[in-house]
Amino acid sequence: MLKTPIARPLRIAECEPSEAGHLAEVYNALASSAAPFCPPISPEEFLVGMTEVHDKARPVTDWGLNSLRLISVARDSSIVGFAHVAIETRRWEEPTTRRGLIRVFTYDRADRAAGQTLLNAAEGFFIGRGLREVCASPWFAPVRFIFTGREGISTLHPHVLSLFSLNGYSVDRAQHIMDLRGMSACEPLVADPAVTVTVNHTSGVMPGFHIRLTRGGHEIGKCTCLGLGRQLRAREAQDRLLVRTIGVCEGERGAGLGRYLLQRALWEGQRLGYRDAHLRVSPDNHSAIMLYASEGFRIVGTGYELAKALFADPQAATIQSA
Repeated sequence: MLKTPIARPLRIAECEPSEAGHLAEVYNALASSAAPFCPPISPEEFLVGMTEVHDKARPVTDWGLNSLRLISVARDSSIVGFAHVAIETRRWEEPTTRRGLIRVFTYDRADRAAGQTLLNAAEGFFIGRGLREVCASPWFAPVRFIFTGREGISTLHPHVLSLFSLNGYSVDRAQHIMDLRGMSACEPLVADPAVTVTVNHTSGVMPGFHIRLTRGGHEIGKCTCLGLGRQLRAREAQDRLLVRTIGVCEGERGAGLGRYLLQRALWEGQRLGYRDAHLRVSPDNHSAIMLYASEGFRIVGTGYELAKALFADPQAATIQSA
């Protein structure tokens, strides 16, 4: 005779960011292993990431964020997921508005009940404070250890993406995450001799750099690259290069300057000791995707910024998502 399994209860807990160092181990186990750009982090790096934005040694309060909390869900004595929530105050709007932000969300992919319980708790946090709008995985304020800012809710974590979709979240923005393993670049040449190339390096053992193209003293193109090891101590981060921005002025496009910037970035990175490179691109920027693919990049995932209108009655939201 088959026995009905005993349901093991779930428990929700809440803490301040300064008290959340124990969640670094949970993040490493549930989230970092799935994304190639999120190497394991220390408790100290986790605590900094909760209160600062990537590549900015400034607190998230400078971006209008407050009421930061960590909400965790546990089954028995084991934490099986957590969310980092905050409230954004948009003082530049008239009248001033507020919305909830879910900066990090991860849970055991085999425990859908835990994920749903955690999401309900996060939304309840916002509803209890009178908020009626929530943004998940906000690109303007990613946590510092999710370095490219696009891995939070993505196809790299399909169970998280699907959970949010089933609960009524819609896509605000999307970007492909592209990866190049094993850089092997030659020094490129600018076809137009009237174009001046300037390269400035940042400090550090594995520095980043900024490439600038000018003609007649006017900037016509630029590319900014950062090393993941700039802020992360894990071995896996030290030889990975993020091509953060690359662009050419509209009137200068079609002359090969974009390809030159990319090839120069890979060559500079290779000379500095980087082995892999990563970048992100809008799915509808087909010309850029073709350029990156022709230089060896491949799409490894797509990251999303999601949004949802909340209900005053939490039960109404549950009914809609059922």
